[in-house]
Amino acid sequence: MRKTVLSMILMLSAAISASGMNGNGQASMAGAGRGSLFLSVRLGLTSFAETDEPFDVRDFPLGVSLEYGISEHWILGAGAILGGWSDYLGMFGGRYDFRIIRTSLNLAYLIHPGGISGLNVRAGMDAGFDIFSVKNELGNEYPGDLKGGPVLAPFVAADVFPWPNTRGFLGRWGLTAQAGWALVGDFRGGYVVVGMKCRLL
Repeated sequence: MRKTVLSMILMLSAAISASGMNGNGQASMAGAGRGSLFLSVRLGLTSFAETDEPFDVRDFPLGVSLEYGISEHWILGAGAILGGWSDYLGMFGGRYDFRIIRTSLNLAYLIHPGGISGLNVRAGMDAGFDIFSVKNELGNEYPGDLKGGPVLAPFVAADVFPWPNTRGFLGRWGLTAQAGWALVGDFRGGYVVVGMKCRLL
């Protein structure tokens, strides 16, 4: 999975470098100009499970995000994603159910690679907090040391709008993918999310 995440980061970074910082915006629904607002529903392709023998793992954590265009190229975003798993922790203390909600704010620089209509590529930084909880079916205390805490994660992402020049319903919808690397916290490491994206404004 780490190779997959690194490969996506390298490919998207190469796309940013190859396209250059083009200042020409697109007059389409795909463009994220000042005042634009996007809603995304996303599925994670990496789980949060960090114990030795997890089961009932939510292999596809579910999340939502909002992105607001503060200028032609700068995007401010906020989101949350929910994951979880269970484990007996190798003991006779009953089942432990782990839940995590990762909340985040991010700032990203967006470009429209020249000659590719309906494609947005962006790179930025997520800053957020992991809200972590554990419940035991017998009421026992959690004996481990996993905990929530701050998250800092650089990322690259791309959006594809199949009908970028359509001003109607179809022109608002696209596909999105993001790959990043959480640098701090108990749940650090690579992650990939994919999903659907809709322009609201």
